[in-house]
Amino acid sequence: MKVIFLDFDGVINSYQSELVDPECVGVLSAIIEETNAKVVATSASRYAFLEGKVTYLESDFYRDYVKRLQAYGIQIDDILPCIHKNKEIEIQTYLQQHPNISEYLVLDDDYFYVSLLGHEIYIDFERGLSIFDFQPAVDILNGKLLYYNQNKIEIDTEKRMILRKYLK
Repeated sequence: MKVIFLDFDGVINSYQSELVDPECVGVLSAIIEETNAKVVATSASRYAFLEGKVTYLESDFYRDYVKRLQAYGIQIDDILPCIHKNKEIEIQTYLQQHPNISEYLVLDDDYFYVSLLGHEIYIDFERGLSIFDFQPAVDILNGKLLYYNQNKIEIDTEKRMILRKYLK
């Protein structure tokens, strides 16, 4: 099974758009169609209902994103659990609990951790997910780890960002 760990803000919308940008969602839809990947939501907006502060249907997470994505034909197949509000640990735990995941991709506008390198695409929050992200996403989900030589992983954040932009 292939999985896309999907952040919402800055990925399915852009700096200029509110909540859901049709162009960003179109690219996401094309990635899903091309790879048959499932979508696991990682957005921080999930914390309010996961912590019991509001019900799922009352949450901004559902109203602002899940419902709108469904209108575009995109199904959120699962939601990342809340573990100390640390996406790296949450994704690692999810992968351990779901050994049937063969390939995965992380789409986020935040920086990542060493354990996720090669499976991630940093999305520029000013433009959101774009057509330029399509092929790298498909390649990662098809087992081609991009951007990094896994034997020599760059840990310095500034150098990682330069590598991403250069290799994109």
